[in-house]
Amino acid sequence: MNLNPKSKPIITSPLTLLKEQLFAFAKEDSNVFNFIFNQGNKGLLFFDIKNPTLKHINEVCIKRLGYSPASFSEKEASGLLSKTEEKVFLESLKKKPNTPENYTGELLFLNREKKKIIMTYEGFFCKDKGNNSTYFLCKITKKNISKTNYKNIIEGAEIATWEANLDTREVIFNENWAAILGYSYSELFPLTIDRVRSFMHPKDLENSQKILMTHLEGNTPFYEFESRMKHKSGKWIWVFLKSKVVIYTPEGNPQWMAGYIEDITSKKNAYDIQNTFIAQAPRAMAMFDNNMVHIAASEKWVSDFALNKEVIGKTIYEVFPEIADSWVELHQKCLGGVSESGDDEIFKREDGNIFWITWDVRPWYTNDNIVGGLIIYLTDVTKRKNAEDKLVISEATFRESFYSSATGMLFVSQEGRCLKSNNAVSDILGYSAKELTSINFRDITHPDDLEIDVSFFNELVANKRSFYRISKRYIHKEGHIVWVLMSVAKIDDHKGKTIYYITQLTDITEQKKAQLEVYKTSSYLQSLMDASTHVIIFARNMEGYLTVFNKGAENLLGYNKEDVILKETTDLFHHPFKDSTCSNVTEEEDIRIQKEFLYFMEKEGHYTNESTFTRKDGKQFPVLLTVTFIKDSEGEKMGFLGIATDITDLKAIDKKMKSLLSITQEQNEKLKNFAQIVSHNLRSHYGNSEMLLELFQDEHPSLINDSTFNFIKETSEKLNQTISLLNDVVVINSTPIKKLDTVDVQKLLNIVLFNTKSMAKNANVTIESYIDKPLFVLGINAYIESIIQNIISNAIKYFSAERDSFLKIRHRKDDKFIILSFEDNGLGLDLKKHGNKIFGMYKTFHKHEDAKGIGLFLSRQQVEVMGGRIEVESTVDKGSIFKVYLPYE
Repeated sequence: MNLNPKSKPIITSPLTLLKEQLFAFAKEDSNVFNFIFNQGNKGLLFFDIKNPTLKHINEVCIKRLGYSPASFSEKEASGLLSKTEEKVFLESLKKKPNTPENYTGELLFLNREKKKIIMTYEGFFCKDKGNNSTYFLCKITKKNISKTNYKNIIEGAEIATWEANLDTREVIFNENWAAILGYSYSELFPLTIDRVRSFMHPKDLENSQKILMTHLEGNTPFYEFESRMKHKSGKWIWVFLKSKVVIYTPEGNPQWMAGYIEDITSKKNAYDIQNTFIAQAPRAMAMFDNNMVHIAASEKWVSDFALNKEVIGKTIYEVFPEIADSWVELHQKCLGGVSESGDDEIFKREDGNIFWITWDVRPWYTNDNIVGGLIIYLTDVTKRKNAEDKLVISEATFRESFYSSATGMLFVSQEGRCLKSNNAVSDILGYSAKELTSINFRDITHPDDLEIDVSFFNELVANKRSFYRISKRYIHKEGHIVWVLMSVAKIDDHKGKTIYYITQLTDITEQKKAQLEVYKTSSYLQSLMDASTHVIIFARNMEGYLTVFNKGAENLLGYNKEDVILKETTDLFHHPFKDSTCSNVTEEEDIRIQKEFLYFMEKEGHYTNESTFTRKDGKQFPVLLTVTFIKDSEGEKMGFLGIATDITDLKAIDKKMKSLLSITQEQNEKLKNFAQIVSHNLRSHYGNSEMLLELFQDEHPSLINDSTFNFIKETSEKLNQTISLLNDVVVINSTPIKKLDTVDVQKLLNIVLFNTKSMAKNANVTIESYIDKPLFVLGINAYIESIIQNIISNAIKYFSAERDSFLKIRHRKDDKFIILSFEDNGLGLDLKKHGNKIFGMYKTFHKHEDAKGIGLFLSRQQVEVMGGRIEVESTVDKGSIFKVYLPYE
């Protein structure tokens, strides 16, 4: 009996809703009114059938069970009936027809001391306005049957009945009971409970006692048990025992049990055959009696649901305590002769395990065509269901991957036609998805790749391989070649028949191009190495083994490639830090040199130095050696690459050059001394001649206008200028420049512009300087001022009278130099005619009274001494641009 915890209290006052409902029923139904009126001091119960709940119990009933009406609680009400009794009673109410007649029966109650008391009930259904039975109203009275009455009933019964006194152990039985065991009544009388137990098979006694105690404790409505009993003939027969407690002592203890015994040997034999069939059945199936007790079960029934093997004799509800009420209703329906089935239903076990099952419930019939129970077939389809779920997920994942993948994917028929493709295929081949379905892929395969592709495909069709992967070329829709890495696998149905082929395409065109470039480069390098017959190229791994040894190495060192490749050759023909001056070193020095070499390589990443190599015949020769690390794609060091050039001839030339340099230096020193002597002697003679001319002029003033005397005087002055120039040249070329100073070009430029201001104004030349802040270079202050003075003076001297003249002074900076630019629009120079003479001594190109051909000559000498250079761009009658390059760091 279920009590709704949210319902009204069980004991209700006259003002409660329940009272009002009873009053309403009494007004509408005279049967209800007469029933309540006629009960007087009898116990009354009121049940809600639709939602099985005990709605009301009156005070008479409460007192009869030993409780106090004032303190009677909902918890106490929920324990008045045992759970089994409650369930059977409420289920029986649902099955009774909707008729106004009264129904009677027995109920097993538990009093306040938890003693069992059997009471009879009599009641009828109350209907609502829709003529539906919604409540059951009944009265209860205590059952009181005497021993004599029971004896008379048993003796008059035609079935094998019996009654036992649990206190005295006496058993009352009839002839039919004795006949089942092969005895007459007189042979067994008097009969006791212990004598009955002696007939039972020893293996059945323990289970019988357990079931009996369960019933005596009020947990089951009946004691029901199948047992083997010893027949008078000595054979074991099968009997079915069914009884229940019918009388309790005043203290509530069970006193009398009554029931019957039935010979079920033939039925059991039939069951045995069925059991054998069911036990060996390939499916999970079980056979139940009318009370849903296991009669037989297959091994699959036990294994599929991880059950205890001892299921026989247990109800399905004991084996599956988590079974839903809907299954109980289904079982009752099928016990009425109906078959039911279901597919893919979820079944959650009590331990949390979840099963998916298909099921079939069918009634089985006795020889009398009466429903004897049910046969239930269950199939555990959890693996299939999980596989289906995974397949759904897998298909969804594959579908998502198929359409969003950057790799081209397509399904191809056995004839080579596209059934379905993703966007990546269209991107690779240039065809739309619709166009691809009408294309045979063999038609767009490069002819040179078709044979191998078809060969692999035929092996796939013949089951000689499960898949294949090749690199091949397709012809793009636009006509160019596309390289792809193609993987092909076949998809078979459950019968092993190929449905289609799945193909994956990865565009490797750029990779192929890169491979081709690498191949070309590798071939080029190999050719270069093979052609480098006078250059040694070798490679060594980190373990000291040579891995590369070119033709040049073979020629110059005398070893064959096969003699040294992959052999430990750390010091076979060279030592990185050894030269001709340290060929003999101790072992300690050798280790130190090796460490120094590795340290240098780690720090600088490369090593270049002169070294000495030793040929196979022992002869040594000098080389210029460069060593670098060889690294893999991850930047890890794999070894060393060495390139060595024989510098024997260079060494000989160097020796000659040093000898020539020594001779040149000696000759330069002599020339310097000669120039100084000549300059000194000429200056002395010039001074004497100039003094004589002045004395002669003083004595003969009339010679001032004499052309011959003036020519001699002019020649003397030019000789003085030549001596000064010669002296400057000697100073410039003989004075060593140990260190250049930092010079501010802007400061020197402003000085020169100030000194030439009057000259520029007279020539009507506009000078624009764009050097408006300090500009520092490395040089000699006097030389840079002289260079600027000469260039600006020339620009003013050789202006054009045909146009407004200008001189624009700018600068720019590159990696090594500050470049000063002097742009004018003067007379210009014919570079085609005089280009190689511009900076020569005494070279003039325009008629001007002050033209001497010395300024540009000195300017070039001065700028080159400072590590710079001077360039000119010029066009006749358009102007010139002089560029002076001066170092700045």
